[in-house]
Amino acid sequence: MGNYYRLLGLRKDATEAEINAAFKKLALAHNPKRQRPRPMLTPSEHAQEQLMREQAEQLESLQIFMLTAEAYDVLNDPLRKAIYDQFGEKALKEGLPGPDGFINPYAYHGDPFRTFREFFGTDNPFADLLAASCAPTDIMVSKDVQGFHPKEPPVLKPLPLTFEEVYNGAIKKLIISKKVLKEDGTGLESRDKVLTVRIPPGTSEGMQFNFPSEGDQGGKIQPADVIFVAQIQSHSIFEREGNNLVMTVTVNLCEALCGAQVPVKTLDGRSFKVFNVHMVQPGYEKVLAGEGMPVLGEPGKKGDLVIRFKVKYPNKLTEDQKQHLRSALDPTKQVGKSAYERKPPATFTVTDRCVCPDEDAPRALMT
Repeated sequence: MGNYYRLLGLRKDATEAEINAAFKKLALAHNPKRQRPRPMLTPSEHAQEQLMREQAEQLESLQIFMLTAEAYDVLNDPLRKAIYDQFGEKALKEGLPGPDGFINPYAYHGDPFRTFREFFGTDNPFADLLAASCAPTDIMVSKDVQGFHPKEPPVLKPLPLTFEEVYNGAIKKLIISKKVLKEDGTGLESRDKVLTVRIPPGTSEGMQFNFPSEGDQGGKIQPADVIFVAQIQSHSIFEREGNNLVMTVTVNLCEALCGAQVPVKTLDGRSFKVFNVHMVQPGYEKVLAGEGMPVLGEPGKKGDLVIRFKVKYPNKLTEDQKQHLRSALDPTKQVGKSAYERKPPATFTVTDRCVCPDEDAPRALMT
């Protein structure tokens, strides 16, 4: 296949914008449908040579069109790009072990026109010229000039996201259907377009992703902006409070009094156990610093993971169990001190968080 970056004329540290710009330029230049038809030549040796040369050029252009489409298909996807950058084309196309299981081999679907259509939103090989002709002119955007056409109100669309997508970041390919001008300019037609939404780690509820002028086209309107609004789905284990993640754990009475271990599986697939050596009191929490939700716009920074405890009491106790509890817990049964020497039970104020002494700080064991 060759070097994907070299095919697009890029360096390995190219940005997303540079990758898009390089593919756009090459895809338009080498789209076979954009090639001008050649006039018929009178039969001659010179004409035959010229025809063969032109056919060779067209074949080379088609090959470039196909190769650049595959290169873009890889470098536009963060996972494929990361595998290619770190392990090369062989690992990308043969697959390799990953943190959550085996990563399947990559195979290009083989249709460069499909890649072209997904990028430009049209099969028209003159997409750049069509986009320029549909762009609003100065006369359309000035209210003081006769012929002003107002911009349509934004089109809001929900964007459901899982906790895992918000935690790790994600790329969503979304298909919208909109009315566009026909290529011959005779009217409008419905057409699907794929929009790529990049979800940054730490995305918040209601965050908006704006695609300017991706609404319906028309002769007397400016196309509306299409805005996707993040709607974060609930999670079976975690809740979110700002940049903190909160999980509620239920322990039985024995664990509340004698200690317990809490298994934790994070949203990025790690597993560990948190050991609690304290008695669980009302409002008791364990706080794991830096294990919460990523902070939006601050790479490497995260909130905290807060573990809240609930105690499940037994429905009933036998007389023998009650006697054992009295022997263990009743302060009047202490041996070696008179009733006057015994100190009354300690009192404390319950707050929304019980802070543990330094010597008994929460301990976490990676597994």
